[in-house]
Amino acid sequence: MLKIRALNRESSSDEDTPVIRREAQEEIALELYNKALRLQNNGDYEESESILLQLIEENIPQLENNGGLPKSMSTLRYSCHVNIGNIYLKQDKVSDALEKFLLVCPFERLFVLSRDFYYQLKYAETA
Repeated sequence: MLKIRALNRESSSDEDTPVIRREAQEEIALELYNKALRLQNNGDYEESESILLQLIEENIPQLENNGGLPKSMSTLRYSCHVNIGNIYLKQDKVSDALEKFLLVCPFERLFVLSRDFYYQLKYAETA
């Protein structure tokens, strides 16, 4: 159905607000992530951290609320936290870096993964 409205009329309806399509949101998130990586490589750690935090706090939740992250972007949140941790290490903020790394790899998961890996090695030795 075609809607016609006067050009000089102010609109307050929700229908007139621009909607960013999911594909555009994904592209924006990836562009921001790549920009953050470039800034990090150039030594601009504060700006890179700011962009990565924006991704974690705004862009990724927006994508998740809009149907979930696509498989190609499933590690984006993880990568953002790891890169922030690396930035903190380069700035000698070791406790902050450790906090970020623990967000992506809690001790329980690390213990389970290392235990499973240990048993796989033991099994391979006996086989």
